[in-house]
Formats: sequence, structure tokens, C-alpha cells
Amino acid sequence: MNVGPVIVFGAGGHGKAVISVLRASGYSVSGVFDDDPSKQGEKCLGFSVYGFDNELLARPGLTGVVAVGDNAARREVASRFDHIAWLTLVYPDAYVNPTAQLGAGTVVFPGALVGAEAEVGAHVVISGAVGHEAVLGDFAQLGPGVQVGGGAQVGVGVMLGIGSVVVPNAHIGDWAVVGAGAAVVSDLPADCKAFGVPARPVGE
Repeated sequence: MNVGPVIVFGAGGHGKAVISVLRASGYSVSGVFDDDPSKQGEKCLGFSVYGFDNELLARPGLTGVVAVGDNAARREVASRFDHIAWLTLVYPDAYVNPTAQLGAGTVVFPGALVGAEAEVGAHVVISGAVGHEAVLGDFAQLGPGVQVGGGAQVGVGVMLGIGSVVVPNAHIGDWAVVGAGAAVVSDLPADCKAFGVPARPVGE
């Protein structure tokens, strides 16, 4: 697919990481946009940062990526600019099995792995490993070193902290947060925060 310059939404640390993936993947960046006034007028990896009210964003035919680390905020930006064609981005050294499915706007970072017949939703952030036939809901995020076992189901907006593990076939409810280094060995409910080995919910 031929894609022209890409608009990046987000000028924070996650934005810099996404711009690096774009560059390594051979894409050019047409502009960086952020709704934080303190970032507007500054530079992000050499690119000027503009606000969300910029008239460029109203033009048709734009391609973009939401480079916002917070899952709920990423959903808000994607919904606000739903006329934009969201780019699915895979770093060159990441591995995505040909039978896996990646949703629009998903970003697969360096060293990540997506196994056979995995189903990944839209605007997902993957910095770890996704096992065969696992399912990741829209706006989920896997931090560095995360391991999701085969057949596991990770709900919409779930945050899996650095180095956490999800055993095969476990289910995690929507918008749950799993702490760094935790081991999910049984199902977790939606909207919970879970920590430890094994991971246990500690509240909403």
C-alpha cells in the first residue's frame, strides 16, 4: 500500500517512539499535533508541534497514527478524528505471523511478536509477545517484555504493565490494569487493578 506523509497525534514520549518506528519503516512525517498547549510551538524529534485546532486536520485524505500512551486518551483522539485513515505500523524487526490480524492504528514496536491467528484490535500498542490465537481488544496496550499466552483474551483498553505474563486461555475484562511483573494465572474482571504473582485484583 502506498502511503504518503503521516500525521502523528501526540508529542510526548510515546509520540517520539512512534515517530522512530515510522522513520525505521520508511514513512515520512507530515506533522505532529498535540492538544497540550505547553507542547505546541515546541519541537518533537525535529518536527514542529501544532494544536488540534489546526485547519490541516480538517482536510480529506489524511493518514495518521495516534501516538498517545494512555489508552483512554488514545481512544478519545481516534474518535475525534474518525475521518482520518489510521495507519497500522509494524517495526521492521518485529514478527507478525501472516495469519494474524492487526486492526487499524495498531503499532507493533521493536522486538515484538504476534503469533499465528492472533486477532489484534484497533489502536493497540504492542511491545511484547502475543501468542497464537490470542485476542486483544481495541486500545489495549502490552508493555515491554509482556507475554500473552496462546488463546488468551485481553479486553478493550486493558493495560499490561512491563514484564507481566498472561497464561494461555486466561480472560481479562475490559479496561483492567495489570501491574508490572504480575502473572495472570486466572480470569480477571473488567475495570480492576491487579498486581502480584499470582495477580490479584485490588479494586477498581
